[in-house]
Parts: sequence; C-alpha cells; structure tokens
Amino acid sequence: MIIKNELIKICKIININPPKIIKNEELAFSYSNGSIYIINDNDIKSLFLSIHELRHYYQDLYIKNNNDEISRIWEYDFKNYDLNNYLNYHIELDAYAFSYLVLKHIYKIDYDLPNVIKSKIYNYIEKNKYLYSKIINYNI
Repeated sequence: MIIKNELIKICKIININPPKIIKNEELAFSYSNGSIYIINDNDIKSLFLSIHELRHYYQDLYIKNNNDEISRIWEYDFKNYDLNNYLNYHIELDAYAFSYLVLKHIYKIDYDLPNVIKSKIYNYIEKNKYLYSKIINYNI
C-alpha cells in the first residue's frame, strides 16, 4: 500500500482535489497551507494518521467555501488552537472520526482507537453522522 495513492483515492470518494502530499520525516503527519506531510510507511497507523491530516485539508477547504455553523466552528478552532487541549477541538474530533470511519467503511479495518479518545470520537460520530455520509455509505 502506498499511502499517497490511498489519500488520492479518498479524495475522489469525497469529491475534492488532492492536496500536495509530501514525504517528509520531520514534518510527517501534519497539515499546513494545502500540503500534507507524510512518512511513506505502509502500516495501518501511518495510514490512519495520514487520513487524519487529509481531513484537516478538507476542513480548510470547507471553511474557505462555506459559511455555515460547522465552517464557523472549524474556523474558530483553527484560529484558537492550543496543542495542550487538542482533544477539545471539533477539528481534531472530526479528523479522528473521519480517519476511523474511512478505515472501517472503505478498508474494512476496525482500528483500535486509543482509550483516551474512544468515547469522545464515538460521541462525535453519533452527533455528526451527516458529516460522514459519503464514507458511511461507500460501496466498493
């Protein structure tokens, strides 16, 4: 599995243009200004983290192209981000939820979320299922 190719596949499913995807050991698993930085590992955790960063790219696009409640919430989170409290931000919960659901519904992998975030992610998914309809309803 080549992670860059998998991210491009996911972009097609959710109907967005792919970001720049750059292999970079130092910046791996991060998003900045339209670029996703990855390590080209082939394991499931690397795929999960790369999909998480892809979701931040999607959030950025969504904010730029929409003016609704979710875009305002996400924009606020991006502008007021504090790494010490990252699990309290909608953008992080959404990115974890998206990654989890992509692995579950597209790759048929039941990814074991860390216990510290598991219930938060499940609750976020339950409250915001509409955000993931293309993934939840994906048919191979």
